[in-house]
Amino acid sequence: MNITGGKYNSLNIETAKFDNVKPTLSKVRQAVFNSLATQGDFETFCDLFAGSGIMTFEAISRGYDVTSVEIDKKTAAFIKKNAEKHKNSFSETVNEEDIAAVVSKWTGIPVDKI
Repeated sequence: MNITGGKYNSLNIETAKFDNVKPTLSKVRQAVFNSLATQGDFETFCDLFAGSGIMTFEAISRGYDVTSVEIDKKTAAFIKKNAEKHKNSFSETVNEEDIAAVVSKWTGIPVDKI
């Protein structure tokens, strides 16, 4: 898949071939980031179900500080491999945690209350 905008526009990102991963289509990515651009000056993007990582890389390309969360270790490793492959472009780490644990860290709300 190709990044659709920003600093790394058109850069090809390898797509995962896992049954549990469906990359976000380019039209959807464009719509999300075009919408965010009209809503204010955001600096952070959270990719809470990172999957293929394409939303993570798209956000990095557009200048966001990115937090990615992917609980599946095989899928998270694939995203890290893609980031390493493009290490001159991306310096991304992926949190291999449950979403509730990450949200609990951010908010201070106990996991059992999320």
